[in-house]
Amino acid sequence: MEPSEKLTNFWQTPIAVAFALALVKLFLFLLAGNQYGYFRDELYFLACAEHLAFGYPDHAPLSVWIAKFSREVFGDSLYAIRFLPALAGALRIVLTGLLVREFGGKH
Repeated sequence: MEPSEKLTNFWQTPIAVAFALALVKLFLFLLAGNQYGYFRDELYFLACAEHLAFGYPDHAPLSVWIAKFSREVFGDSLYAIRFLPALAGALRIVLTGLLVREFGGKH
């Protein structure tokens, strides 16, 4: 089987729908990711990322560390702040499709 046939066969599988939906989600994020300003929670996470600690009572244990990583790697722009959450949402779509397939979902 040639590589082009494998690729064609992949896009005919049900899991390809999950990948396609994830790509659509990322595309919509790129279109609308900066259409509104900073949300107060985003600014709060950025402020907490400047003072890393394990004792935040109002955050999940790794969320502030992920915010710090995102800020160091991508910067402070709206796209940079919202990119990792959008990527996580797209990954969640793919993982949901894989779980459906694993549990015997039919197409």
